[in-house]
Order: sequence, then C-alpha cells, then structure tokens
Amino acid sequence: MAAIMLLTLPGTPFIYQGEELGLVDAEIPPERVVDPGLRDGCRAPIPWDGSLLHGWNADPWLPFAPEAATRNVHAQRSDAGSILHFYRRLLALRASTPALHAGIGPGQFRLLHNPVPDDDGGLLAWSRTDGIDTVFTCVNPSDRPYPSGPLAGATILVSTDSSLDGSVVGGELPARAAFVARRGGTM
Repeated sequence: MAAIMLLTLPGTPFIYQGEELGLVDAEIPPERVVDPGLRDGCRAPIPWDGSLLHGWNADPWLPFAPEAATRNVHAQRSDAGSILHFYRRLLALRASTPALHAGIGPGQFRLLHNPVPDDDGGLLAWSRTDGIDTVFTCVNPSDRPYPSGPLAGATILVSTDSSLDGSVVGGELPARAAFVARRGGTM
C-alpha cells in the first residue's frame, strides 16, 4: 500500500535499496556497526540469490537482512506474484501515465476521501490528471469495504491484490487493498 501511495502521489518518489524486495532492516551486532548514527540496518547489502553469500564474492561489510534466502532478486525475479514484480508493474505504470507526471496545479490533484479521526479504517483516495488522462488511487487498509463513490466504473490497473487487476470498481472499494485505476474514456 505504501508503494502505491509513494508512486502515485505528486512529487519525486525515492525507493530505498531493498524496498522493492520487501526487505526489513538487518540486525547489526555491535562489532559490525559501521555508521555511528546506527543506520546500518537499512544499509544491508542486496541479496542477489539464495546462496550462502547471496551472490557476493566475499562476506560484505554488513550482515544481510532477515529472510535474504527467500527475499532475494533471483527468487523474486522468477515469481510473477513477488513484490519485485509488483514494483516493476507500478513503476512502468508511473512512467507511462502522463497524469502521474503532472504537478499539483489547479485541478491536477484532488483528494476524494481523507481519513478522519472517527473513521476506523482510514480510507484514502485521490485523483490525478494532466487535463487529458485521469487516474485514481485508493488505499483501504481497513477490514471493511467503502462505498466507491467517484471511483465506480474505473478499471483497476495495478493493485496490491493482483486478482483485482483488470476488474472494474463496482459499488464498493475492496477491504485491505490499494489500487490505481482509470475510467474508460481517459487516455
């Protein structure tokens, strides 16, 4: 959900190394600390494969992140449902969608649903347009569906739930899902 937000909100997105593999910070024993600011956990080397050294020729400067044996480039490259492929699809969508390049001038960004303190789910939805193409983003981390409102009829392009890709938003926004959609007639 965070990746969909990052790559569809206005501004320049930054993806930190390993984020596209779903890596979490490595645990760094005191004798291997390099950074006096203690930020080494997020600077762990990328695991390229599932071997003992994960594709490196020698033991790298820092330990690997947990789950490096399964959350590595080689394993995720061959799994079409992996987070690596999800990032690739999302990045390709951003690169090919002019509305996601537009700034935040008048009418280019519109908040459709903003979480409020009394809202237990925190649904967040917005649209972006370049004046020709309009895309919608929906992030629903809650357990319950929400009325689809202005997103009804839009076709889901990329979703955290790949079974939703290509489907049309009906009367409700799905629970525990985030997606980017486009209504027919744009672009």
